[in-house]
Amino acid sequence: MRNGLKDRILLKIDSSEKDFFFRKEFVGMASDTQINRVLKQLIAENKLAKISSGVYAKVVRSPLSGNLVLSRSLPDLARQLLNDLGYETGMSSLRRANLEGKTTQVSTGRVIGILSDNLPTRKIKHKGVAIYYEAIRC
Repeated sequence: MRNGLKDRILLKIDSSEKDFFFRKEFVGMASDTQINRVLKQLIAENKLAKISSGVYAKVVRSPLSGNLVLSRSLPDLARQLLNDLGYETGMSSLRRANLEGKTTQVSTGRVIGILSDNLPTRKIKHKGVAIYYEAIRC
């Protein structure tokens, strides 16, 4: 027998163009306990990945390796998430220096510039890869 709540959550995820979801987007479908249980099941079934507290991302099968990966890169998801939370993002100082020819070091993209002195406290990570923040000025 199919799980009605699980099917509704999967339908919401599959029909959305977004690549990540806040847990609060599922509130009202069932109790908090039931929603948490279904989200944990979807993570165990490799249909979602948890990238932050209360934030889940879509996963897809890589055409190159066949492994499950995030639907977008973690830095891209982090920028989109931070923008949704009201932070204005920009290039990190290392990325800017590389583009300006001041260094040959290539940024991994894991440092995100925040156009504010008030840096996010939210931890964003997936499979041991974490995103870091840097206050920048334009």
